Amino acid sequence: MKKTIGVPKTADVQISDEVLLFGRKYLVIDSNPRRYWRELLVTCEVKGSERA
Repeated sequence: MKKTIGVPKTADVQISDEVLLFGRKYLVIDSNPRRYWRELLVTCEVKGSERA
């Protein structure tokens, strides 16, 4: 399952990083190069057996 999340610019997230957010693990597979006011948009693969 893919999900796009906003992360703070200060998070310094790289592609293939794992991000822990709200108790779920996300594997970053793509980063949106457009910079928003305070956030970067990253596309993640949700890891684990999460129900959508």
